[in-house]
Amino acid sequence: MTTADPEPLQIVGVDAAVDPGNTGLAIARRSHGAWRIDSLATGKKQRTIAQQVVDLLDPSVPVLLAIDAPLGWPTEFTTSLSAHRAGKPLGHELRLLFSRETDRFVHRHTGLTPLSVSADRIARTAVAALAVVDALRNALGQPLPLLLDPADCQSGGLIEVYPAATLKQRGLPSRGYKKPEARTLRNDILNGVAREIDLNGHEAACLDSDHCLDAVLCVLTAMDFLDGTCLLPATPERAAREGWIWFRTDRSASKGR
Repeated sequence: MTTADPEPLQIVGVDAAVDPGNTGLAIARRSHGAWRIDSLATGKKQRTIAQQVVDLLDPSVPVLLAIDAPLGWPTEFTTSLSAHRAGKPLGHELRLLFSRETDRFVHRHTGLTPLSVSADRIARTAVAALAVVDALRNALGQPLPLLLDPADCQSGGLIEVYPAATLKQRGLPSRGYKKPEARTLRNDILNGVAREIDLNGHEAACLDSDHCLDAVLCVLTAMDFLDGTCLLPATPERAAREGWIWFRTDRSASKGR
């Protein structure tokens, strides 16, 4: 006899990009208590990312969307810009204008520095990601609220993730694996990931495409989130405005904030 699975939930992992062809998409479902990658692909340029995802989902089942892109901007940056006039100073130190509280939190705990959403390329990715989120909300008929506590995810929702931190906290390679020639590094990562999630025959796609691999890592972070092993925001009000990067404690750290 097998143990019944908890309430149904679908995880969608998205490695966001401005170009749909560089967007990784992973769909995971729980079967007999274990998470399994059911679908894995990169975006198709002739179709919207949201429609491609929707075609792979059961719209009656709540979705936990884990997306690798900033979902908000630094508070000091947005408030300064709203009142700014050309030629005037912005009035805040650079680190507050170009990094969010969650970015600084990630750096303190992992040594990694997320790219600034206030910069050109990542800002464009963030805007594209938010458009995908909005399109998914409309297509699925699900609100996909920004989640700030795993206890609130029964009806699905949205979280921001950072694959490099997910890897770093597992002692897996977190740098250099995106290069086309870095198949050995991607293989090392897959060997570690396969102990936690059923890749269901999608290993070759992850070896061939760092976008597919990152989409799987988005799913893995969502699993950490659901397990309650991630670090919670110290100031939820600010996280609700700026976004919050979810990543688990490392092996030697205690659970909690």
